[in-house]
Amino acid sequence: MLSLLTIQEPAIISDRYARLNHGYTGTLCSSIDSDLIPNACTLGSADAQNAASIASFVQFAFTFVTSPLVGSLSDRYGRKREYSFFSIHRG
Repeated sequence: MLSLLTIQEPAIISDRYARLNHGYTGTLCSSIDSDLIPNACTLGSADAQNAASIASFVQFAFTFVTSPLVGSLSDRYGRKREYSFFSIHRG
């Protein structure tokens, strides 16, 4: 779920945040000339960047916390089972 935020097109997410959080009702923010961008589109872009940053932070924090645990389990029980489990469930 979190990785979906970083994969999707930034312009789509910026436009979505502009509409949800800042009441923008015009055309797509990405289709407007850079000189005429409404404030809601700029704020929506900032919100999208913040959401992507938070999603990346959570992903890296989760990896930081779980890596020693997975390493410990692989030392105790072997690596083949963990590699096959995580490669199947990774997506």
